[in-house]
Amino acid sequence: MGRTVTIGEVFVETHTKSDGTYVDRKAEMIAQTYEQNVRDRLLQLKAEASAVSDGTSRPRELTNEEYTTIFLEVKCCSLNLLTLSLWLFCH
Repeated sequence: MGRTVTIGEVFVETHTKSDGTYVDRKAEMIAQTYEQNVRDRLLQLKAEASAVSDGTSRPRELTNEEYTTIFLEVKCCSLNLLTLSLWLFCH
């Protein structure tokens, strides 16, 4: 991949079947909420960048820590310890 994988990407990868469907409705809701929250944050960064620039600069990228925070906000209390341990082990 050439970059660090985010915990949200690990979650989606480990909670989808080979046909692309989620293993259950809860996993689907978590993934969809996470992806929407990431989109919302990226739109916020874009708006902030355009408000303070001449239109030629690009908004900054989200850091891995920000992706993790967004994911944990969605999944905070019911985060599967095994998935978290695997993610932490890989980083």
